[in-house]
Amino acid sequence: MNSDRPKRKPLFSITAVLVFGSAGATLIAVGLALFLGFTSAAKNTFTLLYGQSEQLIDGLTETISQELTPIQRQAAFVAQQVREGAIDPRDTLEWQRYVEAIPAATPQVATIGFISRTYDASVYAVRAGELVQINLGHFEQVRKVIDGVTNPMRPQWHRPALAPRSTKIELMIWVPLFVDGEYIGIYFEAVAAAALTRRLTRQTRGSGITPFILYDNSWVLMHANIPQWQRDQENYGSRPPPLAMRPEDVPLPEIDQLGDPILSNFWTAKRAFIDRDAGKTLTRVTQAPLGDNRFIYVFRHITDYGKRPWIIGGYFSESLRSDVFETMRDLVIGGIIVIILAVGVAIIIGKLTARPVLRLAHAASAFREGDLNDVPYVAPSRLKEMDEAATSFNHMIDGLKERETIRNLFGKYVPERVAEKLLAADGALEPQAAEATILFVDLAGFTNLSEQLKPQEIVDILNTYFSAVVDIIEQNSGVITQFQGDAILAIFNVPMPDEDHAAHAINAAREIHREINGSLFIGQKLSCRIGINTGSVIAGNVGAQARLNYTVHGDAVNLAARLEQLNKEFGTGTLVSASTVALVSGENFEPKGEVDIRGKVEKVTVYSFTD
Repeated sequence: MNSDRPKRKPLFSITAVLVFGSAGATLIAVGLALFLGFTSAAKNTFTLLYGQSEQLIDGLTETISQELTPIQRQAAFVAQQVREGAIDPRDTLEWQRYVEAIPAATPQVATIGFISRTYDASVYAVRAGELVQINLGHFEQVRKVIDGVTNPMRPQWHRPALAPRSTKIELMIWVPLFVDGEYIGIYFEAVAAAALTRRLTRQTRGSGITPFILYDNSWVLMHANIPQWQRDQENYGSRPPPLAMRPEDVPLPEIDQLGDPILSNFWTAKRAFIDRDAGKTLTRVTQAPLGDNRFIYVFRHITDYGKRPWIIGGYFSESLRSDVFETMRDLVIGGIIVIILAVGVAIIIGKLTARPVLRLAHAASAFREGDLNDVPYVAPSRLKEMDEAATSFNHMIDGLKERETIRNLFGKYVPERVAEKLLAADGALEPQAAEATILFVDLAGFTNLSEQLKPQEIVDILNTYFSAVVDIIEQNSGVITQFQGDAILAIFNVPMPDEDHAAHAINAAREIHREINGSLFIGQKLSCRIGINTGSVIAGNVGAQARLNYTVHGDAVNLAARLEQLNKEFGTGTLVSASTVALVSGENFEPKGEVDIRGKVEKVTVYSFTD
């Protein structure tokens, strides 16, 4: 034997280490946490309740902001779109297609509409999915709003109103619309107050706190009893409802009309003591007796949604204090049970710990052989570190396997060149200003054709048509940025530079006409119109934080779309602007003259193809 060999140290089983280590640590941690938690709760019960109430109000305020702020921004965006000529609400078909897409971004919207200066309204009911034309001139409030606009302004929150032909309460925001400096009417969106009530009620369920929102101090905008009050209004009988007898008021119940005596005492409550360290300067706390009990009110004023203030608040009973002690007693009992279970779990974990280690070692060995398809999936473990190791290993293998799959599939949903640039830039694609050629192609007469076909036939025709056109555009170095109904918006020279972008766009247009004129699409003959223009654009990702769309903006884009429409007047298949013609050599163009384009000061010279 080698006497120089170091003496082997004693070995301990991992089961023994985990049993004594985990069980002992659990005993100390759980016992200490229970002791500190119970003594702290006994000493600071009310402070905790106040803090919970303030946290509730913060949550209610944030929820309201999440529901209403996107609508406010969207109203401003629609006004900008109308002002820039991208959409005209006076065009019923165009307007209907536009508003039908709005709920995708803001599903909380219940009603969308446009009211002209002559009080003619196009109202889209989201749930019904239909656009209704109606004149609202007999409503004094409508006339007052329409006639009171003199200059552009930001979106304005209107006081709560009733939905048409209903006792449902809606919160409405409106903004005046201007085209070429001329006031044409107002755009509005409305969200159902009942939907907001349901969301806020779910948010506070189980807390022992009853939330409410008051409008202008006296009217109840949100309360759990609002739905019953609305049903009472609908079933009022042959007598005129109270709202009809006081048209100057908002269509909300007064604070004492909901059958909630606690809320009815809101304005009689006196100031309550609160620990300043736990309170916020914007939050007020009051208390009022009711029978043998006493209730605490916590509330806050906000002025973000109209000229009249809102009060967001909640109330709870002082008896909630005893519930806290009962809860803490249950926690102590539960903690003892947890300690007992922890010892048993530690024994089981000790026996099972070796398994994930061996699984990971086996998978690593297979990976070392070099064939990713033979690497087994490493099952998750209940041990955090082992689970993280297994998850990281699986993610690494999945990442290697899926990288090529991503490259292949990404292009189906994002333009291939944009996808490649996104992958190269780790998902970050900065906005860029550039000169680009825009091609806008739209099917002619497809609306009439759609009325004769079944929905599945329409989808099949469009998919076949889109596949053919997209292939042509991409073969000519173009990038598809939008599918708009049966129309396609494509750009050349963005995001990847292309010196011959104008010529490529012209060639793509020729090939598109050749393909469509010589083919049948699911047995149907189609025709199209194309507008081509070259100019400055801004290209980049636009949309919500979690869902973006790569697109382009600028007057050059709008002009291409208008040239496509002008084909109807000239009887042509393609119209090209002078800015594009100037960049193309070796092509025959036939001048069609100068035309007035809405939103453009100077006339625009347009050309068509000659073969």
